[in-house]
Amino acid sequence: AGIGISTKRDSNDVIGCFGIGSLSPYSMTDSFTVESYLDGTCRTYTCYRDEDRKPVVSLISESGWGGENGLKVTPVLGRYCTRDQRQKCCAYHRGDS
Repeated sequence: AGIGISTKRDSNDVIGCFGIGSLSPYSMTDSFTVESYLDGTCRTYTCYRDEDRKPVVSLISESGWGGENGLKVTPVLGRYCTRDQRQKCCAYHRGDS
């Protein structure tokens, strides 16, 4: 799959899932971490570009979770990021729990 290639384009039966939204962090960085909190389980993934610059998602840990369902995305920002880029990053975060 790639950007702009959709198998759902001609259907009203399904929506998004891993569409352009899932690729948004790549506009700021080449790697980021996703923590998924769902039904008592926390799964942590690392997302990065391979040597051909294609997105890769790898599960790196799974553990119990006693909190609410949610999602946390943490971009890896280079040390030369501007203040404006860091503020946009913080706006992208969804919750800290």
